[in-house]
Amino acid sequence: MPAGTYNIICDQGATFDRSLFYGDDDGNPNDLSAHTAKMEVRNVAGAILCTLTTADDSIVLGSDGSITLALAAPVTAALPLGRHVHHLVVTLGAIVDLVVRGTFYVREGVTP
Repeated sequence: MPAGTYNIICDQGATFDRSLFYGDDDGNPNDLSAHTAKMEVRNVAGAILCTLTTADDSIVLGSDGSITLALAAPVTAALPLGRHVHHLVVTLGAIVDLVVRGTFYVREGVTP
């Protein structure tokens, strides 16, 4: 299945929490409980700004096809403002599936 596009807006200095649904072409959920996942946010030059993984619980996968992404406020506070890119892969054994990719826009927080 080709990767979808999911553009994200993240407020600098705020807790980031998003949930996605990963299903088959008919809308049935994929059981992801035995899978691992990794998401990288990179600047447009390709340098990694942050990484989310199931190993550090910044990504949680569910048997109902749910994918929850989370970054603590100190992590988002360290992200540079502006437009970046991201990609999210889900892995089971030797199978690596690029689920979504898109822009990851960090905007300035209103309250310091």
